[in-house]
Amino acid sequence: MKKMEDLRIINQNLFLLQNQNTPILQSRTVNGTTLTLTYNIALDSNSVPATNAFTLGGTSATVSSVGVSGTTVTLTLGNGGVLSGQTVTISYTAGASPIQSENGDYDAPNFTNQSVTNNTPPVLSMLS
Repeated sequence: MKKMEDLRIINQNLFLLQNQNTPILQSRTVNGTTLTLTYNIALDSNSVPATNAFTLGGTSATVSSVGVSGTTVTLTLGNGGVLSGQTVTISYTAGASPIQSENGDYDAPNFTNQSVTNNTPPVLSMLS
C-alpha cells in the first residue's frame, strides 16, 4: 500500500511540475485594433499561430496578423477593429504552430469563448 501511495505522490508532483511549464492564459484585453493575450510564462517567439487559429465573437473585427513576444500574443485586428462597448469573446484552436512555452516543450491549451476586457475608448464626435 505504501508503494501505491508513493506512486500517487510522484504522479501528482510530475503533474504539478508540468503545469508550471505549460503556458496558461492569464488575461485578454483589446484596444481598437490590438488584442493582447497574456500568459503566465515566456513563450516561443518562433512558434506563431496562424490567424485562423483565433475566432472572435461579438464583433465584426477579424484577425489580420499574430505576433508572439515574451509572455504575450498580440493580435492585430482588421475590419475596423473592436468598437467601444462591444462585448467580445475569443477562442483559440492550436494548429501547426501552436502557442507554446519558450523552450517549445509545452503547448498552451485551446480555449473557447473567453471574455475579453474591452479598453477601446469611445469615439467623441463634435456637435456643430
